[in-house]
Amino acid sequence: QDVDAAIKELHRAVNELGLKAAYTGTHYPFPLDDPQLDAFYHEVVKLDIPLFLHPASSGGDKGPMDERLDRFNLTILLGYPYEEMLACATLLFGDVLTRHPNIDICISHGGGGLPYLFDRFVGMTQFGNWVPESIQEHGFQAMLRKLWFDAHVDGETAHKRLLEVMGGDKLVYGTNFGGWDTPSAADEFAASLTPNAKRLLRLA
Repeated sequence: QDVDAAIKELHRAVNELGLKAAYTGTHYPFPLDDPQLDAFYHEVVKLDIPLFLHPASSGGDKGPMDERLDRFNLTILLGYPYEEMLACATLLFGDVLTRHPNIDICISHGGGGLPYLFDRFVGMTQFGNWVPESIQEHGFQAMLRKLWFDAHVDGETAHKRLLEVMGGDKLVYGTNFGGWDTPSAADEFAASLTPNAKRLLRLA
């Protein structure tokens, strides 16, 4: 909510507490591509840490403030994947990665619904003067793959689609530790992502 305060906390977390990354929600009083956030993104790059985005939105931990989601636990079932997909779209269409080419941003849960609407995104970016030059020049998928994603998705079909769309070199293992869907144990796929995590967290 307060960019200057966030920058101060960022420096405290890294320089005094020794933390290796920053984490925020996905919903601020302004969009993720708002120019006033450029100072924050600049400091993330300057401190050489990644930024992790997980839904904590207009309704806080509850999810988006939409009364239609108040029933059937839809705030988690639909609201969180929506927030993650919206975060990806805003960062890419808002050209944040062009203004900050060295930033490493990781989106939770495989980017929410984006892998499954990927072809729709590609199709929509084939026309329109709103499409940034970066996507016009390199394509939507190439720009998408500049983001990082945790691979905590549900089911084998979702897992395969995530790898197909996002590739494997910028995936890290996600536990959603403490959540209802926390895995009971890490598997071979989780172990295979260890080098990626070391690279993202500057531990390699």
